[in-house]
Amino acid sequence: EEHLYRLHHVNGIIQPLGQKDLSHGSFGVRYRFVHFLYYGALYNAIQPARKASWSGVTAAALLHFYDGHIAEISSQVGLLFEAARDFPQAARYFSMAAEHAFRVFAFGEAELLARRGLRMLETVPPLR
Repeated sequence: EEHLYRLHHVNGIIQPLGQKDLSHGSFGVRYRFVHFLYYGALYNAIQPARKASWSGVTAAALLHFYDGHIAEISSQVGLLFEAARDFPQAARYFSMAAEHAFRVFAFGEAELLARRGLRMLETVPPLR
């Protein structure tokens, strides 16, 4: 939180998007980069193995804190598991995101998410 405060108030690189009540009685504050170039510079400076590791840890943390509301974040979790190279989990959450999009009549998005989930399954070796 101290680092995020500094990035917001001192450096002006990020801005808060607001708070959200989460399960387990906790709350989270969401941030975004004020410009995509800041995000790109930071993301490109991180080594691939570290990106994968951080993505997996972030996905697990989101699943813990959003317990019971996972459909809301399933596409983001799918992207994180894809970045973590956990393709079976990525496929699972892309499928969940596709179902959620279908339920809210976002048929084009549902199709894209379902196709992305299927692509993740293509990378998984068949069970014997």
